[in-house]
Amino acid sequence: MRPAQLIYLPTLECTVLERVNRFVVRIMIDGRESLAHTNNTGRLKGYLERGVSARCIEKRGGKTRYRLVAVSDPVIRDHRYALIDTWIQMKGLEKSLEQGLLPVLTGCSVKRRNPRVGESLLDYELSCQDRELYIEIKSAVQRIDHTIASYPDAPSLRGRRHLWEIVGLLEKNIYAGVVFIAGIPSVDAFTPNDTIDPVIRELLKEIRKRGGLIAGISMYYDTVKEAVVLENNDLAILL
Repeated sequence: MRPAQLIYLPTLECTVLERVNRFVVRIMIDGRESLAHTNNTGRLKGYLERGVSARCIEKRGGKTRYRLVAVSDPVIRDHRYALIDTWIQMKGLEKSLEQGLLPVLTGCSVKRRNPRVGESLLDYELSCQDRELYIEIKSAVQRIDHTIASYPDAPSLRGRRHLWEIVGLLEKNIYAGVVFIAGIPSVDAFTPNDTIDPVIRELLKEIRKRGGLIAGISMYYDTVKEAVVLENNDLAILL
């Protein structure tokens, strides 16, 4: 597909200095140090290194003045930045649904956000023509062999639990699945990261075996257009 602009998002140039903790990054902006919030709790290896160019937006309230949205991709190194903000990734997914850009979700629309399933809150319940679909969204911003996105980049019992909930829905003949959002440019496939958590691959195989949905898309932040761009609407899934 041709890249499709999803969200116009003006940002401010900033530079990463260090990651303070899971949620806070120290940045340099307009010649002074400040703190930025990040909602991506993964390790983000290679992204939040000192001197990396990034993009921020101002925020209201809290201990941080800014939110870190995107960072220069260490492999591509051009105007296509890695979109690490998980909230904006999900808004990009919603825009893609509204514009009918996702073949695997043709005819689907958001019915409900954060439906409770078992002990978890999944991300969406979608209404898809003749049936409902429960889906969990996972952010995949790490690369394997340059053109393959992977998840997870840090151990996550919560991530495992979400996939188990999907298996449980499928056992009850309720359609469910997972969509991986690769927030990085120039990828054409997704595969689980076995070096971090080999159980994820087995859970995905179980979901596929039971007829569940496993899909992947890729998007990035374009610093020239100041926009979130959908690049690939149907990544190959390598299990």
